Amino acid sequence: MTLTHMRIALLFVGLFAGIGFGQTKYREVMLPVRDGQSIAADLYIRDSTVKKPTILVQTPYNKNFFRIAVYLPQGGGIGFPYDSLQYNYVIADWRGFFASKDAAKPGYDRGLDGYDLVEWIAAQAWSDGKVGTWGGSALGLIQFQTAKHQPPHLVCAMPFIINYKTEYENYFPGGVFLREHYEQVQSLGLLSTDLILQHPTYDNYWKIAENLTDYPDKINIPLLILTGWYDHFPDAVIRGYESLRERSAASVKDKHKLVIGPWLHTKVGAAEQGILSYPEAAGVPTDLAFQFFGFYLLGQETAWEGRPGVQYFDLGSHTWHTVDRWSDVSATANDLLLFPWDDGVLREVPPGIRPSISFDYDPRNPSPSIGASTFNDTLLHGPQDISKSIEERSDVLVFTTDVLTKDIIVRGPIVAEFSITTDRLDSDFGIRLCDVYPNGRSVIIADAMQRLRFRKSTEAPTLVEPTVRDSVSIRLRNLAITFAKGHRLRIVVSSSNFPRFDLNLNNGQALYEPGDTLVAHNSIVLHSHTPSYISIPVETELTVHREAQKYQTMAIPNPCNEITYVHMDATAGNATLKICDALGRTISSQNIRLASGPNSIPVVLEGLAAGVYYVQISGHKTGVVRVIKSSGP
Repeated sequence: MTLTHMRIALLFVGLFAGIGFGQTKYREVMLPVRDGQSIAADLYIRDSTVKKPTILVQTPYNKNFFRIAVYLPQGGGIGFPYDSLQYNYVIADWRGFFASKDAAKPGYDRGLDGYDLVEWIAAQAWSDGKVGTWGGSALGLIQFQTAKHQPPHLVCAMPFIINYKTEYENYFPGGVFLREHYEQVQSLGLLSTDLILQHPTYDNYWKIAENLTDYPDKINIPLLILTGWYDHFPDAVIRGYESLRERSAASVKDKHKLVIGPWLHTKVGAAEQGILSYPEAAGVPTDLAFQFFGFYLLGQETAWEGRPGVQYFDLGSHTWHTVDRWSDVSATANDLLLFPWDDGVLREVPPGIRPSISFDYDPRNPSPSIGASTFNDTLLHGPQDISKSIEERSDVLVFTTDVLTKDIIVRGPIVAEFSITTDRLDSDFGIRLCDVYPNGRSVIIADAMQRLRFRKSTEAPTLVEPTVRDSVSIRLRNLAITFAKGHRLRIVVSSSNFPRFDLNLNNGQALYEPGDTLVAHNSIVLHSHTPSYISIPVETELTVHREAQKYQTMAIPNPCNEITYVHMDATAGNATLKICDALGRTISSQNIRLASGPNSIPVVLEGLAAGVYYVQISGHKTGVVRVIKSSGP
C-alpha cells in the first residue's frame, strides 16, 4: 500500500465504521498486555460460535485502514488475504501509535506485545488455537520480533519486504547515507535520523545493533518471505533467508520459502512497476498467502511443502524460476573492460601516457535520483527511462555494450572495479545499471554509490591523496535479468544520485556537518596495466564501449607534465584552441584544423606553473576539458 492510497482510504474510514464485509463486522477492543497497558485492535469475526484460525496484523499505520482494505479488490497488488468464512482477523495498532498511543514506552520490545496478542487470541472461544501473522515492511518486522519470543500458539508468519536484522549497510550502503529513504521513514514516525547520522562509520553502535537483532536461531515457525528486485533491500532479505535456512530450528529450517518478484516496495504484487509492466507477477503474493495459510492454519492438502525454497522472477524474460537457495544460482563473472576510445576499439597506448576520462562533480548541481528504489512519493520509482534526464548531463560517463546478438542472462550481483583519481580529499563514485531498448529508451534497473573515504574500510575511513591513482569497488544488488537480443547493457557513472544518496561535499571534513562545498574533478583510469572494468555474472561473454557523448572531451594524460592530448569527436574544419587559467584568463590561443571523426589534439603546457587549466576547442563543435598540470617549469 502506498502512502497516497493510505491517506485516501482513511478519508472514508468514518463512512464505513461499524459496517462489516459481507456478514462480518469489526469490533474495536482494548487488549491487555503484560506491562499493564492495553493495545487497541479491531476484531473481524463472522460467527463467534465457530472456532477458526486467526490471522494477526500489527501496524504502525493505523488499523482503521483495514476497515477499507477488506473492501478493496484482491487483484493487482498485495491484496489483504481476507476470507472471513475461513479465518478470524485481529488488526492491532502498535503501542505508541494511533489508538494505542497511550501505551507508548520508549525502548519497549514490541515483540512482547505480539506474544501477548497471539496468546490472548488463542484463549478466545472463537479461536481454534492457531494463529498466523501477515504484513509487509514495518508490519513484517514486528512479525520477526514476535516470532523471536516463540509464542506457543503462533503457527506461521508471512513477513515481506523487510529483514529482521539491523545492518549498517542498509543505512550507509557504500558508506553513503540513504537520505531520501530514511527521511521518508522518519516522516512516518518510525525513527530519527539524528541518531543515525551520529554514527556514519561501522562502529560499536552498529555492531551491537546487528548482534541484538541477529536471531534466526530463535525462529521455530515456517516463514513465507517476499521481496522485489526494485525493493529497498532485496539483498538483506536474501541474506536473512539464507541465515534462516542455516540457523533456525531444525524442525522448520527447510520449510521457509522466499519469493523475489519484479516489485517495488510499495507495489508488491502489482503488474505496473514504473514504466514497465509485469502481468506474470500480478496478484502472486495474495495467491501465495492463501496457499501458505491454507496449508498451515487450515490443514489443506496442498503441495506447499514440496515447493522449492526460492522462487524468483527474471526481469527481462518475464519468467519465474526456482532454486532451493539463492546461493545455488550459478553464473560466471565476466569482466567487461571500459574502453578509452569512443569507437570501442582499445588502441595501443603511447609510452608514458595513462588514458583516463573525467567529469566534474558539483554538489550544488547533483545528478538527480530518478527511478530504481526511491521511496518518497514526490520521486519517480522503479524502472524509468533516464536517457535524457541523466545520460545527457555533462557530469556522467556512459558505457554501453554493442547491440546484443543473443540473450544475455545475468544472475547475481554486478560489481564495478574502477581505477580512479580525484583532486579532492574525498568524493563519491556511483553507477546505474540500465537496459537499453532498440528504440533508445534506457531503463534504470538498479544503482549504487561508494564514498571514497570508505573504499578500504567502513570502520576506519581513509581520505584520498589528491590526483594520485587509487581504486574503488562499487557493488550493485543481486539481480535476475535477461538482457534481450537487440537490447544493450549500459553502465552510467556519476558522483551523485540525489536525494536518494547523501551528497559528498568533497571537502574531506566531518560527515553530515555544514562545510565548504567544493567541485571535484573525478577521473576513471583506463590503462591496460590498471584497468577499470565491470564484473557481471553472466553465461555469455560481452564487450563494452564508452557511449559517445554530446560535446564531451577527454584529456590523456590527466594529470600531465608538459603535454596532454585532447580527444574529441568533430566535423572537419577550422577551429581555435585556447588555454585558460583557473580564473578564466586566456594564456594562449592558436588556430588548428580538425578532421572529421575522432581527433587527438596535442596541447603543450611546457613552461606553465603547476595548477589547473582549461583547454577550450571551438569549431563546428565546442569542447572544454579541465587539465591538471602536476609539475612546474
